[in-house]
Order: sequence, then structure tokens, then C-alpha cells
Amino acid sequence: MDFDFKDWTREFGKSGRKDSYVDIEDARLIHKVRTGMVFLQSSDQKIAAGPCLQNDNQVINFINEVIIVFIRTQSCQMKRNTWLLLIRYWSMK
Repeated sequence: MDFDFKDWTREFGKSGRKDSYVDIEDARLIHKVRTGMVFLQSSDQKIAAGPCLQNDNQVINFINEVIIVFIRTQSCQMKRNTWLLLIRYWSMK
């Protein structure tokens, strides 16, 4: 399966290709150009593929990012639920 990956825009002052990506139905594929690693991120799937043992730092970074997104999502949901409870409490007075 071939995908038309787009180059990720690098930070100012940096040159060369680092990452490329393609958005597919409800997911994003990220290709690490230097290492050949490919990551799939979707709402229900997170997959690291390629030479994982040789690039364990990238796998660890990927896992950390998944955990951070999960924590942020849960935190936002908890804040939202707290506000809803407070609004409901005040409206009952």
C-alpha cells in the first residue's frame, strides 16, 4: 500500500527531512525519514512499526506521547464534568 507522505515543516533554522506524514481515514501515519520507523495514531489504535529495537528511544517517545494525550484528555473531561456538576448544583438552589 503506497501513501503520498507530506514533509513535516521543520522548525525555523533547521533543514533536511525529518518526518513525513499522511492523514488517512480517522488516523495519521508518521514516517521518521532517518530511521524508517512508521507510527500509526488513531482514536483507538497506536502502533509503532519498523526497526523498533534499533530505535527504542523513538518507541519510548511514542509511548510517552500516547500517555500524555490520554492524561490531558482525561483531565479535560474531569474539568468539564466538575463544571457541569457545579452548574447543576447552583441551578437546584
